[in-house]
Amino acid sequence: MKNTASAAVADAIDRASRCSPFLRQLIETSGDLMPPIQRGDFAEAMRLADAREEGDDSLAVALRRQRAGLALVLALGDLAGALSLEQVVEPLSD
Repeated sequence: MKNTASAAVADAIDRASRCSPFLRQLIETSGDLMPPIQRGDFAEAMRLADAREEGDDSLAVALRRQRAGLALVLALGDLAGALSLEQVVEPLSD
């Protein structure tokens, strides 16, 4: 079961990289989020994405970084079939 989940996540990363320049850029620049995503730990990846707003950057920069992390986690979780519709839509509505 774990191998199937890992294969689904790897396939989602591959498809996102090939088909979406936006997601490809996020995959390449979000080294902090990729390890939990690759393990299929989308809850941890979401926690890390939420924490991205903290730091010394301006509020606008921090919010953009947080939004980009959220977009990456939700997109890959959705493509991998690891997140339900509710799990994808709810964070977008908050």
